[in-house]
Amino acid sequence: MPNSSVCVDASFLLRMLLDEAVGPRADGLWEAWHREGRRLVAPTLLDYEVVNALHRYVAHRDLSSADAEALLDLVLRLDVERVGDGWLHPAGPATGPGLFPPGGLRCPLSGAGGAAGR
Repeated sequence: MPNSSVCVDASFLLRMLLDEAVGPRADGLWEAWHREGRRLVAPTLLDYEVVNALHRYVAHRDLSSADAEALLDLVLRLDVERVGDGWLHPAGPATGPGLFPPGGLRCPLSGAGGAAGR
């Protein structure tokens, strides 16, 4: 579905950048989405999730602080449009029809365990 949006998450981006086994497949998807002119989007929460994951990698000594900072800088420069989440805070409880914006999320979800772009 060319020109449709793809919603990426922190686990996809971090695996693309860090995981030698998954990285090449994720890179292939990333390149295909660019060739197809897909709009790459993510909720604004993405940056917080990336920082949290990088913090855990540093705390467990899987990454140095310098490497984590470089990865964060790279993620922040990726051409992923952050989509505001004001609609997530309705006046009432977040259950039922008010959970998602009218018309749904309007983009296929892509996670490390999900099928991207379906």
